[in-house]
Amino acid sequence: MTPGEDAVTGIITEDSLVLRSARNDHDIDRCAEFNTRCNNAYEGATYACLQKHFPGVDWKQTLFVEDTSANAVVATTCLIPWEISFGGVTLKAAQLEMVLAHPEYRKRGLVRQLINRFMDELPLYGFDVSFIWGIPFYYRQYGYTYCHYGNMSEVLPALNIPDDNNEPATFRRAVADDAPALARLYDAYARRYQLHVKRGETQWRYQINDAKHPVWITGDADNYVTYWLPNADTIRVYECCADNFAAASAVLQHLKRQTNGMIYINGPSCSPLAKLARDYSSKSALPEQWLLKITDIPMFFTKLAPVFEQRLRGSDCAGYNGDLIINLYKQAFRLAFNNGALTAAEGLGFKDYSMGADGGDLCIPADAFTRLALGFRTLDTLTDAWPDIVVKTSKRYIVEALFPVVSAHVHAPYHYMGPIEKNN
Repeated sequence: MTPGEDAVTGIITEDSLVLRSARNDHDIDRCAEFNTRCNNAYEGATYACLQKHFPGVDWKQTLFVEDTSANAVVATTCLIPWEISFGGVTLKAAQLEMVLAHPEYRKRGLVRQLINRFMDELPLYGFDVSFIWGIPFYYRQYGYTYCHYGNMSEVLPALNIPDDNNEPATFRRAVADDAPALARLYDAYARRYQLHVKRGETQWRYQINDAKHPVWITGDADNYVTYWLPNADTIRVYECCADNFAAASAVLQHLKRQTNGMIYINGPSCSPLAKLARDYSSKSALPEQWLLKITDIPMFFTKLAPVFEQRLRGSDCAGYNGDLIINLYKQAFRLAFNNGALTAAEGLGFKDYSMGADGGDLCIPADAFTRLALGFRTLDTLTDAWPDIVVKTSKRYIVEALFPVVSAHVHAPYHYMGPIEKNN
């Protein structure tokens, strides 16, 4: 199969159902209308906005199922391209989104076939990881693993924020010409986190011009905050680049002037804004988690070689020589190091781990390994949930040096947030 191949036969059981990629504006409009009708107007507007304006979207990766007998779209998925910085190395990331099937066509495996096609094409396009914010449990069947927090929030009554006698910072609605400043501010803020989604000027122009995100920036372009007021008693903060307490305080003072109600502050719990909110007696909401999947493990290891080598240099394992065999029970992998440099990363296929067999240096279930490899959990914390993790005592030190916990900020804004026209 070649990337974006349209002809699909023998996959859909009924003769009238065809799985293919989008070819033109008409296909996109039909899929957007389907998402509006079977989900809601904002999801339909988001679909159209993504496909027509998001930087790097390729319609060959925009998949849907069509019932040709009814000339109707009955299921959709799409791929949103991002880049993720992990320890300074850029990973190519594919966000799976707009997953929907018509109620009358469910339980026929249409979504499964769309997602399987999506998965099959990821290595063909060179994607290192894939991620999704999905319904609980469902996407585990496709190899996704809960890994890294999202939707963390502090719930702060505006009345808890003390008055500040300093001259208030002036925020204005951002425009497209602010994209370079916003990209600079976001990059400086996101670099605080060892794993973060990258966002340049083109993504910011999409957010402001096309997706109509309510981004507010200071007059001297040294701070910004994205927030929405669904009603007079609520503010939802989606993002803030404040990198110190003075900047965070200026944002809270601005928000306090907008409402006397509740302020919901999203973002990492270690951010200055979240810390300051807790100082003012906010209530921390229970965080949710993103779902992530490593596309090709040897390719992932190879790409992250500079990260692994830097970690070894800064540890008691500097200059390490030898192999590390990682067994995910259904397949195993070998990492080879020479004087602290990764010289090989290869798959070994199935490796026997039964009693009496040498299963490898680290035997670990695949979903637990994803959480370890992407820096979400340590071996010790993972073992409580996966007691079938087995690590050789002689190799524990090298595993811990290679896979520490990292700070993370996973935020990938794409939804349309503007007005909805009546004909939508």
